[in-house]
Amino acid sequence: MTVNPTETLDHFRKDLYTKTYYARRPQKREDIFIPKMHVESDWEPKEWDISTPIVDRYNRFCTTIKTLFRKKRREENNLLPFQKLALKSLALCTDILVVNCDKNLGPAIIETATYVRRAFTEHLDTAASITTSIPTQRSYPFFIKQ
Repeated sequence: MTVNPTETLDHFRKDLYTKTYYARRPQKREDIFIPKMHVESDWEPKEWDISTPIVDRYNRFCTTIKTLFRKKRREENNLLPFQKLALKSLALCTDILVVNCDKNLGPAIIETATYVRRAFTEHLDTAASITTSIPTQRSYPFFIKQ
């Protein structure tokens, strides 16, 4: 089964347009057709050489087929009503956060105040102590006295 029908539809369009183009034309064939000697041509008649109803029908057919092959997204999830309600209440609650854990342990729930306090102590507190320390001549050999 084809997931993306565009290649098949292009091949179908070429066949349809070619057969429509030659449908009412008399064939002048003097030589015998040998299938093993046949080389398929890349030529395709232009749309203005084909009657408008045929082109319109092909375009409608093409859009219908593409909509049938479009992936359908699942609108309904498989959660129970009380699970949906619990997730909505978690999303609306501002005093807790749902965060990812390290090493693929899954989600965790933490209070927002605790999260901010830990982030400040682990990341900002060490940077603040480094910038507020007073440089001395021993730590910086090129320190210029004022």
